Amino acid sequence: KTYTIYSDEAVFKRSDNTLLFKKNISILDTKNNSLSADQVNIDLNTDRGVAKKGIIKTFNNYLITADIIELNENEFLLKECNLTTCTSQSPEWYVNAEEISILKNTNVVNSKNNTLYFYQIPVFIIPSYSQSISDETISNKPTPEFGYNQIDGTYLNGYIGYLISDNLSGKAGIGTSENRGFRYGATHTYKPSKKQAIILK
Repeated sequence: KTYTIYSDEAVFKRSDNTLLFKKNISILDTKNNSLSADQVNIDLNTDRGVAKKGIIKTFNNYLITADIIELNENEFLLKECNLTTCTSQSPEWYVNAEEISILKNTNVVNSKNNTLYFYQIPVFIIPSYSQSISDETISNKPTPEFGYNQIDGTYLNGYIGYLISDNLSGKAGIGTSENRGFRYGATHTYKPSKKQAIILK
């Protein structure tokens, strides 16, 4: 397979060809993404499985915690989960989502019913959101984005990402800034192959 599993204990059920992993479970893939969980059950006939109380750490340090993680053929499906890049036990910011799917082939994250928290305070609600965790050319920045630069002064932007297909995605946004005022726009990205991309802004 394309992953390695470490565990203190494993139970193989020959009758239904399943593996049950218990205690200190860690699953690593070839892209340096990892999953740790309290318990993982995998069906060897279909390569599908379920992880309970799981934590996913991506190769670029996104942390996603979930009560239930379904390991499907083409995606990871996480339910009742939080996403952040903060490593502290009480992260400065995180996104709480009802459901997050991670497509294995494209590393695109799709999430539903999201609430952005800063210091445990809900500040922004996003019905749906899409973001690439591997390709910076189509990555949506955390929503909302707040900061300061010499061109805009103080600015606040909000983004909503979308995914039409595995190779067609984009984001739309609105914002305001101290120096340039109200603005809006969109970025569309089409990837005909792994080494080519067409971006329309």
